[in-house]
Amino acid sequence: VTNGFLNQKYDYFVVPCMGDEGLALGAAAYGAYINKIKLSFDHNICLGFESPKNKNINIDYIVESLKNKKIIGIIDGKMEFGPRALGSRSIISDPQNNSMNETINSRLGRVEYMPFAPVILENLANEVLEGWSKKHLSASHMTLTYKVKKKYQQLIKGVVHFDNTVRPQVINKNNTNQVYYNIVEKYFYKTKIPCLINTSFNAHGEPILLDVEDGINALKNNRIDVLIANNNIYQIENNQLVIKK
Repeated sequence: VTNGFLNQKYDYFVVPCMGDEGLALGAAAYGAYINKIKLSFDHNICLGFESPKNKNINIDYIVESLKNKKIIGIIDGKMEFGPRALGSRSIISDPQNNSMNETINSRLGRVEYMPFAPVILENLANEVLEGWSKKHLSASHMTLTYKVKKKYQQLIKGVVHFDNTVRPQVINKNNTNQVYYNIVEKYFYKTKIPCLINTSFNAHGEPILLDVEDGINALKNNRIDVLIANNNIYQIENNQLVIKK
């Protein structure tokens, strides 16, 4: 498989939109194959509805909120194409304790055993994940699993499955949005914890949120503690919606 944006060859590739929404891509790929047309795949699968990009967010404030176990929602630019939240419509939080899973699942109305995935910087992936390689393009789309190296299994147990595996989203500055990357990077520098919980920004049985208005409703309904959207940081204080600077 050749990535058109990076012009590199990869070992194998799993289509990120692996549900019914991927049928059109499959038909196009088959048509290209039988007609001997070469296909390329761009790294960016954010092809959906577009909200304003976040650019000037106070990253230090967000990192402190994460250290204080706050649950943070992100709405940033175009929605992801497919079933995975990859930083455009994501909920992020601290990965150190299983209790965070219970808290998030409860507030989103999900069953308590639903697992979460880690988002991890590419330059840390080989340190944490057994067998990871830059050739694994699909690791950036949360479609591959890896065993976590022993020294990290307890440190990030909020995202580690019972068999000590994780299904990560591995990010670099080219394959994700700027604010999302900066949060994960600064969190590592402040805490030495190499990842964050990343789960889709929606309540159980509901679609992933569309826009800023949906995000503010989630904040008002106590689904999250902090919202990053529309190049602002929103919170509820004294029953009032406020913008933090």
